Amino acid sequence: MTKLKVKVHKDVIVYEEDGEIILVNMIKNKFYTLDNFSSYIWTKFSEFNDIAKLIDFISGEYKVDKITVKKDIRDFIYDLARVGIVKVYE
Repeated sequence: MTKLKVKVHKDVIVYEEDGEIILVNMIKNKFYTLDNFSSYIWTKFSEFNDIAKLIDFISGEYKVDKITVKKDIRDFIYDLARVGIVKVYE
């Protein structure tokens, strides 16, 4: 797997409320709410500097095959990138 690095865009403000994350893009004046599991993944980004390690962790923690976890996390990351929340570096 290509080593991905994810960085929160400088114009995004992150709020946490009741276990859910709210992401506010100040330039586009839009906000996005993450459900509980997406919020959990979001918090794990800061713990793992390597997305491959995050995939290994989630796969082991939830007993899900790595291929499924890899696809889901990559989709999540690129969805956030598409709306200007994060920048992805490969």
